Amino acid sequence: MDEDLLFNMLASIEQLEVFGLLWCPSGDSYNWTGEGTAADAWKALVLQKESLKEIRLDILRGDGDYVLEVGRLKWYTLDRFEKLEVLKVGEFALQVLREKWRSRQPVPPANDDGFFEGLFPKTIREVTFWEPGGELVGSMRRFAGAVAQGEYPDLKRVVVAPPEKMSDRWFPGWPGQNEWVGASGDLQRAFARSGVVFEVQTERVYGIRGPFWGRQPSVF
Repeated sequence: MDEDLLFNMLASIEQLEVFGLLWCPSGDSYNWTGEGTAADAWKALVLQKESLKEIRLDILRGDGDYVLEVGRLKWYTLDRFEKLEVLKVGEFALQVLREKWRSRQPVPPANDDGFFEGLFPKTIREVTFWEPGGELVGSMRRFAGAVAQGEYPDLKRVVVAPPEKMSDRWFPGWPGQNEWVGASGDLQRAFARSGVVFEVQTERVYGIRGPFWGRQPSVF
């Protein structure tokens, strides 16, 4: 995805409510062009911050070590997306916000336990994290505490799941999956106190195509 094309596209649309992007720089049908980074995708979305209700953003890392360019991003919280209700985000795109959050702390944090607190706007109803690292379990616990204190009154569902991408077999797992599975019981109980459903999904199959494409998946 050319970052200039993404900016121009979003700038030309009025009142965009739903945005989904699967950005695969190493895929057969894609090219990693120019200086495009995960931070550029977040910056482009700010152009529609006043109307977006749903964001699905998954940026897949290929064999290369692509630069996050966190310095290009001036913010790390999504609270400026005042109508956002549904957020589904992959680990690599989430890492941009996390690294920016770390850089903005007065004292370098020993862990990322406070990352999710204050990340979302008050309107958020559903959150899905694709392939999150196990080091974010502590942050999820603190997020559940913030929800229990009434910080996110509209929240109904939080999901941790495998990536939504091309696959022709059962997904075997992701780094950090075991940590999430081990903590799932405690997290389910913590969120349930606020009437929020918490779920860890450990396998998913789409046939030979991912859900961002229109073709029906293969029948198993």
